[in-house]
Amino acid sequence: MLVASLFRVPPARLLATLTLAAAVLLAAGLAGACPLLVAVGLAVALPALLSTVALVRQGLFGRDGVACPDPVLWVAAAGGIAAAALTAVALPVAAPEGRPLLAAAGLVATAGLLMVALTAQVGTGWLARLRAGWDGLTSGAAVALAGWLLIPDPGTGAWFGYVAAITTCAVTMLGLSSLWRADRRDRPAMLYRVAGATLVTAGQALLGIALGGTDQILVLAAAVLLLAGPPALWTGIRTAPWGVADQPRPPGGQLLLWSGGLFLLLPVAIAALIMSYQLLVAGRLDQGALPLVVVLGLVLAVREAL
Repeated sequence: MLVASLFRVPPARLLATLTLAAAVLLAAGLAGACPLLVAVGLAVALPALLSTVALVRQGLFGRDGVACPDPVLWVAAAGGIAAAALTAVALPVAAPEGRPLLAAAGLVATAGLLMVALTAQVGTGWLARLRAGWDGLTSGAAVALAGWLLIPDPGTGAWFGYVAAITTCAVTMLGLSSLWRADRRDRPAMLYRVAGATLVTAGQALLGIALGGTDQILVLAAAVLLLAGPPALWTGIRTAPWGVADQPRPPGGQLLLWSGGLFLLLPVAIAALIMSYQLLVAGRLDQGALPLVVVLGLVLAVREAL
């Protein structure tokens, strides 16, 4: 009853109130009234709490008297938003030397849960969802390889940048692939879901990258992304037509010679082109890139075996 009474207030009005409170907190952090990381954590937690509770409530109890056909979609999205918010709240109180590891763990947890949410309506079986999620990981591995080849010696502490690239690219490519395969009735709502998941992941990645410097613009940009992501994700899931996931998927949206589709082929092709260019110019690959090449090959082999 307590949760139900909370949402007697129109969500849009409540969300606008929380967003205004978040803006005040961010302004206080920029003005020096409180540490900026503390202000970001509190500002992000307020709207995230609304979206998380709303998603869990409707995922478990349904809407308009109709049971939710796929609660995994709702609970996984709520978990991803909650993981991002908890990470933002925990970063200011963590020891400075432990913040990159905490940010990486939170980013991986957020990306994993959001990928589950994005694959929840790719197909009706677990194998179809696993393959769609593996496509995203393959794309991320290809981007990491391309980044290593372009910046072979990025310096100490750059490992988080590769984690951020892999997770953000994995969520984005998986979202685009899911949007490509989605039923026409679900595509408008799916677009909101993809945008929300990408904004949350990119915002958390940017916040982790900003920990290594003193640039307030990066921290503020991360806060804006983390504030915009949950409402977009909530809107996309709330407006999705129920029962679409039970309908057969159209045969389109896949390449004939590459079962992973265009959004898997693009990052792999880019990595292959960069490898070819380096081989032609330098005559050999950077030694540090060889493990990434092996990993990408294994990931592709496992993906085609699924």
